[in-house]
Amino acid sequence: SVNGDPLVKRWVEELADIDDISALWSLSDMRSGLHLTIDQAVDGPLVILNLSTDAESAWRAVLDLKSKAKASILLIHLVAPQSRSSLALEIDLATGAELTIDEVEFSSHNSKALGQLFINKSARIAEDARLEWNSASRGGKLVRHNWQIDLLEPGAHARCTGGSMVTSGAQAHHYLRMHHRSPATTSEQLFKQALDDAGRASFDGMVVIAEGADESEADQLCRTLILDDESVMGGRPQLEVHADEVTATHGASIAQPQPEELLYLRSRGLDAETARNLLIEGFLDEIAHGFSSDASQALAHQQLALTLSEEP
Repeated sequence: SVNGDPLVKRWVEELADIDDISALWSLSDMRSGLHLTIDQAVDGPLVILNLSTDAESAWRAVLDLKSKAKASILLIHLVAPQSRSSLALEIDLATGAELTIDEVEFSSHNSKALGQLFINKSARIAEDARLEWNSASRGGKLVRHNWQIDLLEPGAHARCTGGSMVTSGAQAHHYLRMHHRSPATTSEQLFKQALDDAGRASFDGMVVIAEGADESEADQLCRTLILDDESVMGGRPQLEVHADEVTATHGASIAQPQPEELLYLRSRGLDAETARNLLIEGFLDEIAHGFSSDASQALAHQQLALTLSEEP
C-alpha cells in the first residue's frame, strides 16, 4: 500500500525526540511514503527505483517483514547531476524473517557523476532474523549513507558490505552504528574503496556491544586503495564493548597497488594499464560477488569497474 498521510503524521511526531541532524534529511520534503508489509516468502527480487531529477526530492519508507517472511530487494539510485535526493528506509524484521537488499548508485557509461544523495537507514532485527545489505557506489557531488542497526534479540544477525569506486572529485561517505543489544547476536561489516583522480571517501563505523550482550560476535573491516596523490580517505573503525565473553574485531588499511603484484601481472604479458586496472577491479570484486542475484551482480560489477562500460 502507498499512502503518505499516516506515515507523515508518525514521523512528524518523532521530531521532538530527534537530536541528530542527519535524521532530518528525509523530513525536508515529505511528498509521500511507502509502507510495505511482507508476511510470507517472496519469489524474485522486488525493485525500488529512487529516481531524482528535481532540485530537491525526499521520501521515506517502512519495510515490515513479519515472522519467517523472506524477501530480496534491488534498490537503485539514479540522481541527476543537479539534483538532491534525501530518503529514509526503516526496516523491521520479526522473528525468523530474512531480508536481502542489493543497493546500487547507478551511473551510465556516458553520464556525469550523481548529484547529492543522503540516505538514512535504520533496522530493528528480532530473534533469529537476518539482514544482508550490499551496496555499490561511484559517489557523486555529495553522497552520504547513515546506517543505524539494532540487534534486539538472540540470534539476530546483520551483514553490511559496501564497495566504492570514487573518481573525478566525487565523494562517497558511510557512517554506521551497529548496536548489539542482546546476547548471542552477530554482525559483519566489510567496506572497500578505490580512490582516483581526487576522489574523496570516508568510513566511520562503530560497533557497540551492550552490557549483558554476552556471546556476541562482531567483525568490522575497512580497506582502501589510493591511486593518486590527490585523493583523500578517512577510515575510522571503532569498538565499544560493555559485555564479557564476546568476540569482536575491527581494522582498517590504506595502501597503494603493490609493485610486486603489478610485476607479476605484467610478467604474464599484460601492459601496465591493464595490469593496474585488473588489480583494482579484483580488489573490489569481493563486494560485487556478494550481491544476491545475477542482475544485481552485473550492476555492481559495472559500477565498481575503474572505467564505466556499456550498461549490462
